[in-house]
Amino acid sequence: MGKAGAVPRKNPSTAGRTIDGQAVITVADDAHVSILNDVGTRVWNLVDGKRSVEGIIADVRGQLEREGYESLPADLAADVEEFLLDMSRRGMLSLEGREG
Repeated sequence: MGKAGAVPRKNPSTAGRTIDGQAVITVADDAHVSILNDVGTRVWNLVDGKRSVEGIIADVRGQLEREGYESLPADLAADVEEFLLDMSRRGMLSLEGREG
């Protein structure tokens, strides 16, 4: 998968805060607000401009497994990749180094 080696970087125009386990993200460029669920919040908090998509997937999987997460998605990797692509489309982050 071409996205696995990409390194997500947060848009400098975003601001976020986690409230009761859910991240609330705003994008100043278009006044867009997103509220993320537990797994989305985990992904967002791991986007540091250094970890690759593959690294984020591994970290999220590890967190969920350690915590005995009841509903671990069958295809976590594809879900995280699609989530990051969606965040990119919304202007919340960029996926640098993404192939094709």
